[in-house]
Amino acid sequence: MATPEEDSALVATEEARKSVEDSQKERVAKLALLRRINIDFKYHSPREGQPAQYAMVRVRAGAHRLAETMIDECPISRELSTAVTTLETAVMHASAAIRRHG
Repeated sequence: MATPEEDSALVATEEARKSVEDSQKERVAKLALLRRINIDFKYHSPREGQPAQYAMVRVRAGAHRLAETMIDECPISRELSTAVTTLETAVMHASAAIRRHG
């Protein structure tokens, strides 16, 4: 039979292991979001015949910086994922505005 001190040590060890696992999971999730925004907000050069839209380059760069800040400052959560998706939607609408109204 374990002593109370041994039980406490086992509980503390298990809690420390779980904390490390949670921290690792959060880092993996943040890296996945960073990879996502590097694709989502990357400037895709215009196809042949399309004029370069430097305003769009600035919009995407600003959105990318904002997304990185959100990932750095917010805990991994459904709300963070929704915020990044909403930002991506905003960039798509800005892109459409620039293309339509130049």
